[in-house]
Formats: sequence, structure tokens, C-alpha cells
Amino acid sequence: MSSLWVKLESICLDSGKYDTTKLVFKSWQNKSINDIKYVIQDTLSVPVCDQKLFYRGNALSDDTLSLSCLYLRDGDSIKVEYSATADIDGMKPLIANLKEFSRQVIHRDPNLFEISRSTDFSGFPNYDLVVMSMENLAFEYFIPWKTAITVAQRHYFVQEGSFDDFMEVFKFSMLRYRLVDSDDGKSDISDLEIQVEYYNNEQMVLQMHCLSLLWNFSETSETRQIVLQHGGLQLVCDALLLNPNDCDENNDTFWAILSINETAVGSLVQYAEFQDTQQTLANNRAIVNKLMYMVECRLKRETSYYPLYSSQISANTLFCCACNIKSPVAFVDNGVHIKMIELTTKLLNQDHNMALRYYCCLFLARILVCPLVKLEPEVTEQIDGLLSSFMNEHSPKDVSSWEEKHNYVWVTLVPFVSVAFAGGVKCDAQETQNVKDETRYKYGRWPGTTETQKMGVFCIKHMLYLKENCQLLISQNLLPYLICLKWQLKGPLKTDLEEAMQKLPDGKCPPSLSVIARSQLAYVMGFEVALRM
Repeated sequence: MSSLWVKLESICLDSGKYDTTKLVFKSWQNKSINDIKYVIQDTLSVPVCDQKLFYRGNALSDDTLSLSCLYLRDGDSIKVEYSATADIDGMKPLIANLKEFSRQVIHRDPNLFEISRSTDFSGFPNYDLVVMSMENLAFEYFIPWKTAITVAQRHYFVQEGSFDDFMEVFKFSMLRYRLVDSDDGKSDISDLEIQVEYYNNEQMVLQMHCLSLLWNFSETSETRQIVLQHGGLQLVCDALLLNPNDCDENNDTFWAILSINETAVGSLVQYAEFQDTQQTLANNRAIVNKLMYMVECRLKRETSYYPLYSSQISANTLFCCACNIKSPVAFVDNGVHIKMIELTTKLLNQDHNMALRYYCCLFLARILVCPLVKLEPEVTEQIDGLLSSFMNEHSPKDVSSWEEKHNYVWVTLVPFVSVAFAGGVKCDAQETQNVKDETRYKYGRWPGTTETQKMGVFCIKHMLYLKENCQLLISQNLLPYLICLKWQLKGPLKTDLEEAMQKLPDGKCPPSLSVIARSQLAYVMGFEVALRM
């Protein structure tokens, strides 16, 4: 029998849609499970990597398995489960353009970036086509976030090896053309300078679109990890550190660099939730200074060209960087917390933007709750005052509405729960004075203050307004810890936490003894430290 037909039962997990399709295979004995998946991809527009196949109730997990081993007969049923379909036909030509540009830059003339009188510009890359393709991918296929179709389209992009091609283009966009002296007299040097400026502008436009694609691509923890594994963090940092003030503001280069900075910080914040990245960024003084500068720009609107959103994202990035157990030490050693106190004080007095204030306050709260950091009492008092002022002026619902409007996606809620556990030292002032400084620093004090704990509960309330944050908290097994925290709290704080937890499933089973023990240790050692025990 040279041909075989099977009934394909397809189930979309996102929509619940069930359908059946007839598939016909020629020379089927030589085909494998992987071959079936590609036929399904062409038929249903479901990426191969997203398909789960079943035959007679058994999962077909070995893609190399030959169909002849299944003893298939005409009319047999194969079931496929998938999250969502993707617009594969729409993506194919865009991916092809990206791959062709990648091929050209990989095999480019080694002297491409050296422009002289003998340069033949007819062999230069076609920037317009690849820029158009990346723009369409970024804004038509990688957004909107929080949709199964978008996730499927990102999966197809990676499956086709397109992310590797994209990274080649991204690396290429970082390079710049330069003028090489030549004495052959065939062309006026001013014409060559114009060409250098033109092609460098093309490079910057390409770089900005690479960053935009990266920003929209990096929604989930999975896609962010892909970027980090491919060395994307360094490229984003290099783009952020470009300085527009090196150019005159009447020059196109000035505005191009501004756009690059804006898209770079939008990408960077997504990778700052990972522990290794946090420590790397906190130790990079140039990056920290640039982020602080972009936050401060909000107070110098008459001389700054960065938009408000860039300032907000910069503040959020700094907060994320402070979520590593060790990174606050670097911030304090470099005096960043003092600068942030000054900035936040001015923001609370002069600028009423809620989101910018919020992330600055969160940064300071994370510094204060770090068990490895010892702050002077007056500094602690200043931070407490700022946190209190913020919570008096804004509500958790304000923050939740803003993050929902801007499609915020968090990959972990541990830093927020950690702040909620940080209620400060339990011993009285006399006992605190008798504890040796070096012992406190080494073994940790009881982290935080009453105000940081209030701020933590504030954060939990705003986070749990959104369904996806509730799901994330449960998936990270943080609900039992919130139950333990609720047992410890009293008065309005306990009421606030109980109100927030109404959006979560009822904890019918009490927390395990290990969770209870770690929760108790969290008050003394810090939540992240206790969580690892």
C-alpha cells in the first residue's frame, strides 16, 4: 500500500475548538512522526514545536519514530493538541528577507565598513527590506502580548532558526562605517563624508528596529532566556550606553541615538528580573549611571529629550536590579541609594507621576530589606518617610491599572513577597545597639521596617488585581507563604492582605511545616534566603 489516509482530530487548547481533517500520505512507510508534524503545520498552520500527537491514547513523543512501527491502517485517528495557530504564511516572506540579509552580512566584504573613493556602493546591503520585515514581525506578529497566537508565532520564529539570523543582523547593526583616506582624486571627499553619514544612519535605524523586535519578542520567561543565552544582554547594554550628547541636537545622529536608548531600556528591563543579570547590571557603574540619568531627566524636562515612559522603565530596571540578595550591597557601596533618595524626594514634591514614584520607592524598599546592607538610622528614616508619602498619595489600584495599560508581564513575584515579609527588627533599641556591627552584617539583621512591610502588602494588593499575576503566584508556590504571613500580621495590614487574597483559591490545606519554618526564618534572614533553605 503506497498511500495511507488518517483522520486528524485537532484540539486547540486556547479556544477549545475541536475539528477533524483527512490527511493523505504517499510512500508513508518511509515517513516519521516529524514528517507528520510538518504536514500538520502546512494543513493547520500550527508550528511543529507546538504540536503534541497521540495515537490510541499514547503520546507520540519520539519524532524519529517511523510510521510503519505504528501499524497504521486507513481511517485510523491521530489526535493533535496545540495552543494556537500562527500566521505562518504571513511570516514566511518576512523571515526569508531576514535570513537573506543575515546571509549577506555574514559573507560580507571584510572591508565593507571602510568607505573610500574606490568604494562600489551597488554592493551594499538592502536596508529598507530588512527594516520593513523586522518592523512587521515586531508589531504585527510579536504583539499583542498575553495572547496564545502571539506566543505561537514567536515559537515558529525560533523553530525556523530565525532568531539566530536576527542576532547576526543585530550584531551587524552595532558596527559603523568610517572614511578611509584615498588619493586617487576620483571623488570629492565631502561626497564621501555624506555617504558615511548616510550609511551610519541606516545602521542606527537598523539597530533601533532590532531593539524594537527584541522588546516585543521578550514577553515570557522562556523568550527572555533565549535572548540571554544568545548574548543579547551585552548588545542591549551597549546600545543603552550610546550617548546622544556626543552629537549636536540639530544632527540626525542625536535623535537616532535617543531612539536607540529608548528602545534599549525597554528591552533591558525584561532581563533584569533574572538573578545573574541583576548582579551583572548592579556591578556595571556605567549602566547604573545611565539609568539614574534617565530617571533624573524627568526633573529636567526643559533640557532632556527622553520621554516619561523611558524614565519609568529606567526606574523599574533599577528596582529589578535591586532584587538580587547581593546587588543592594553594590548600590550602597557606590552611593546609589543616596542619589535615589534625593531623586525620589524631588519626585514626590515636584512631579506627580505615580509610576515613576512607585518604582523609585520600590528600589529604596529593596535596599532597606536586604539583610546584607546596614544603613544609618537617618537614612532608614528618610526611606520610611518616602514610602509612607507614596502610599498616602496613591492606591494599589492605581499601580495595577497602569501596569495593565502597559501590558506588564512579571516572571516572578518573589521580590514583592520578600518586601512584605520584611517587618524590621523585633528587639528593642537597647538590644540593637549591643549587637556588634560586623555580626549584624555577616549574619543579617531582621530586615526592613514597618513601612517596608506596608509597602510589600501594598505591592501584593496591586499585583493580585490581575489574573495572570494570581496564576504566577500560585505557580511559584507562594500562596502558602502568604497564608503564613497573614497569620503574623495584625490590624489594617492583615485586613489588606486578606482582601487581596480573596482573589486566590482558598487554601484548604494548611502550609507544610517546612513552609511555616521558612516563613519564620524569613523575618530574621530575609525571604529569599529562607526560601533557598
